[in-house]
Amino acid sequence: MQTQRERQRANWRRWYVKNKEREQERCRKYYVEHREEVIARHGEWVRNNHERARANARSWYKKNGTKYRIQRRKSYYRRMYGVDIDAMLAVQNGRCFICGNDKPGPKNWVVDHCHKKKNVRRVLCFRCNVVLGHVGDDIVLLRKMVSYLEEFV
Repeated sequence: MQTQRERQRANWRRWYVKNKEREQERCRKYYVEHREEVIARHGEWVRNNHERARANARSWYKKNGTKYRIQRRKSYYRRMYGVDIDAMLAVQNGRCFICGNDKPGPKNWVVDHCHKKKNVRRVLCFRCNVVLGHVGDDIVLLRKMVSYLEEFV
């Protein structure tokens, strides 16, 4: 048998599902109008409930970690270089510019850029970006490596 509190929660969930967009808009509006107060209250709650806050954060990250990391990386490229990695990938047909692979590798797609001039070049897979990083963008060294490999193939 349900307690009164459980019935109230069930009713609230049903109401929220029906009114989700309206409720989210109300919350957004409240946040905009009371931003400082909300931030202060949240900070106080985290200080008073440190272990629970950490558990909540771990749980959220476990569910949303991959999506969060991808979004954070996209935001970084937009902020640092002013580029939209999705648009760049669309121009390259969703493939690495060097090897043509459609799989990004363990750390997702990478925006290749010149460290000296800070200009953006293309989107590469993780492996191709690491190779360029190890040779330091040295064309002479890359040519020597190619001739070395050609000797033994």
